[in-house]
Amino acid sequence: MPPRLPQELAEMIIDELGLTYQRPTLAACSLTCRAWLHRSRVHIHSAVRLDPSSHLDHLSLLYSGSLAEYVRSLSIDASVEGEPRPHPWLNTVRPLLLRLRRIRRLALEAIVWEHLEEETRRIFLTNYEDVRDIWLATCDFYDPAAFVRFLQSFDRADTIRMEGMGCDPVDCEQALEKNGEVLHLEWLDVGELCNAPSVVARWAWYGRKELTIENIHFTWGSEDPIHLSRMLQLAGPSVKSLSITMNDRVQRVQTTPGELRGAIDLSHNTNIRTLRILLRLETSNYIEVSWIGDVLAQLSSQALAHISIFIELPSYELLDKLRWDLIDSALADTRFRALKKVECCILRRYMLHQGLDPGAIDRVRHALPKLLALGILEVSQDYT
Repeated sequence: MPPRLPQELAEMIIDELGLTYQRPTLAACSLTCRAWLHRSRVHIHSAVRLDPSSHLDHLSLLYSGSLAEYVRSLSIDASVEGEPRPHPWLNTVRPLLLRLRRIRRLALEAIVWEHLEEETRRIFLTNYEDVRDIWLATCDFYDPAAFVRFLQSFDRADTIRMEGMGCDPVDCEQALEKNGEVLHLEWLDVGELCNAPSVVARWAWYGRKELTIENIHFTWGSEDPIHLSRMLQLAGPSVKSLSITMNDRVQRVQTTPGELRGAIDLSHNTNIRTLRILLRLETSNYIEVSWIGDVLAQLSSQALAHISIFIELPSYELLDKLRWDLIDSALADTRFRALKKVECCILRRYMLHQGLDPGAIDRVRHALPKLLALGILEVSQDYT
């Protein structure tokens, strides 16, 4: 009798093949013996992707039975060659969507929520209660209340990320009143071109008695950041890493210099380990941005080890107009005993025939003498 490979070792090998999704080899394993079939199917059928070029009839037939139980990731992309396209075809695969009930990761791209039929929308709101990871890219929700209801449908989600989200920034308080009292997230990432980040921030904090978010990234535009601040205050010491991108237009909703000191409050986030701030200066005219120093002055985390400050500017003239002294005084403080590195990167917008200023790095270093003396300052520059 030939020696048999222990089942535990066989499953370890199959899992290793699944990490790199070597489908032909996994398929061969599934045909080797009955003992290997289940483990092989776990990886072969772990993810389903639907797009306009998918063989929808074939997929519907394939997952008409027990194989649907293996699917853990569902990706739906309504774009064609990177451009959003009408997607009535998605309404035709409702039976398939209904059978995929064990989804843990849901990714939607180029979906216009209001273009889906009501029955299709209902499937997304009621069928995927096990989802832990949500990814939204270039999706549109014309009604912010519908967007809030969508987020509320995934009580078990611990990771929510979005890029290029469209949503009208109008009141949706009635929908927010149905928020649960507790929200726990590992990641909340509101990336580029999300035109109403305040809707996400309000969903995160509104009506909550308890909020924990370990890792936060928000890209903020011209909206008043008060809802971002309230979210950070409620999340408090649960925040371990924080990344905020802002442009100078956020100042135009303020009335006096430094008023953002009261609008972005980091004093409750006492366990931040890494902080990243990206300031985008959209114009060469002088814009009051002294609030950066005010915000940094509120930091009180004893665990803070790494700070990155990126300043994207159209002209090097703005380097001499920024209040570097406020940043220097806020960060060169003995209360940050764990602080090992402060990175400051000047991002220059790429323009034809305009290169980087070789003297910019020294100008910034000289503008931050206290940090320089501590030996934790690193200054660089690059194109963006």
